[in-house]
Amino acid sequence: MAIEQRAMTMSKAWLEAAGFSVTDTSKNSPVDFLAVKDQEQLKVEVKGTTAQEVSSFFMTKNEVTLHRTEIR
Repeated sequence: MAIEQRAMTMSKAWLEAAGFSVTDTSKNSPVDFLAVKDQEQLKVEVKGTTAQEVSSFFMTKNEVTLHRTEIR
């Protein structure tokens, strides 16, 4: 849990530094953040790890459904 929380904190800080307004939606949505800047809206799913290299990651069924339906 601490790794995921740290990843959330760092991701939010990065988005805000890039000029996005960030809303934490992790409690009631298949994504962790909704980030908005000008007319751009990003749905952000944060994945934290301690690994040096990442070749795969786990997504829930709801996360997969969301991303499949919103591919542009």
